[in-house]
Amino acid sequence: MPRGRHIVRVCMGTACQVRGSPQLLNIISAMLDLKPYETSRDMRFTLETVNCLGCCAMGPVVVVDDTYHSKPSTPDLKKIFGAVK
Repeated sequence: MPRGRHIVRVCMGTACQVRGSPQLLNIISAMLDLKPYETSRDMRFTLETVNCLGCCAMGPVVVVDDTYHSKPSTPDLKKIFGAVK
């Protein structure tokens, strides 16, 4: 499977799930028009889910490349995705 320039990982561990990671995944999936493990046509993003990122107290967490984002709102996500080229 081809991988995008930017890897977006959504934690689906138990702590993140109870704090809203399924909804976060749905929002990100809609924003990027991707399902988990798909890569955008322009090769910009690949969306993945992970079982645990080891930062349960920060949940829900999304990692874009190597930067962790705790409890990102929809406007936060727009800024995050807009900032990566």
